Amino acid sequence: MSSYISPAIRNHFELLPIDLKNKILSLNIRLENLQDLTKTLESITSEEYVSYLPDVSNISSATECTGLMQTPPLNEEEYESYQEIYHIEIPKEK
Repeated sequence: MSSYISPAIRNHFELLPIDLKNKILSLNIRLENLQDLTKTLESITSEEYVSYLPDVSNISSATECTGLMQTPPLNEEEYESYQEIYHIEIPKEK
């Protein structure tokens, strides 16, 4: 027997990594709503199964070293200032 995933939350379930989905399916549980899914994910991630998940404990921001800026530089001086922090390529206008 495998776990039951309600059609109401199937889309959320399908967004999970395959290893995590397989783990949930192997638990032989019923997931009727998002609360059930959330509790199950919390349970799994508090156990030893987190070994395949990336360690995100040291991430300080969502845009760190991605090349993303809150706002583009308004002039050459701002552009150079950004470049001192992190090398960022600004797309050329077509």
